[in-house]
Amino acid sequence: MLNSDNCIYINKLTNLIICIYVDDLAILGPNITTIKEFISEIKKYFKIKDLGVIKDYLGIDIDYNPDLGYLKLSQGNYIDKVLAKFNMKNCNPASTPIDSKIKLEPNKNFATLEDIK
Repeated sequence: MLNSDNCIYINKLTNLIICIYVDDLAILGPNITTIKEFISEIKKYFKIKDLGVIKDYLGIDIDYNPDLGYLKLSQGNYIDKVLAKFNMKNCNPASTPIDSKIKLEPNKNFATLEDIK
């Protein structure tokens, strides 16, 4: 379990990360075989429904293509739902107030490569 979030569990032996929110699980791992083995094991104890490769989780749309080497996260659909809920679908959007030329980089002094893995 992460000290900062008691809903995220990490198995350092299998390199699996399990994110839990109420009755939803997102399982991340080094390969599909490891993930399927974990799912088979957990099915021995709980009745679960395997929805396959993750497409969305907690309002975040996930587009993942390991062959092309990309992972894209988006909240467009969630934002549309919130705007509709508050009758703001026709509002005037504004750009994000940040310089688009700024290149954001991770803080290399914050976590070791092993911590990140």
